[in-house]
Amino acid sequence: MARDTAAKEQELQNTITFKVIRNDQNHDNLKYLLDLKNIFARQLPKMPKEYIVKLVFDRNHESMIILKNGLKVVGGICFREFKQERFA
Repeated sequence: MARDTAAKEQELQNTITFKVIRNDQNHDNLKYLLDLKNIFARQLPKMPKEYIVKLVFDRNHESMIILKNGLKVVGGICFREFKQERFA
């Protein structure tokens, strides 16, 4: 089974879900952001950890996380949206 097909199948079965979060001081969101920061740090070992923390927890940034079984962060992306420019 192709990788994209497997992910789509998991999404249809509600095994994985996607959620957009930000640092709004919500306890659950802060935990998710910390988990996402740890994933980024593992996958990007040469990137300074302080820089990752700065981006992930910056209140101007949002993160789309992938949750497995609604609990565990297994991936995601961090981005900053510029609404006026319609750019992220």
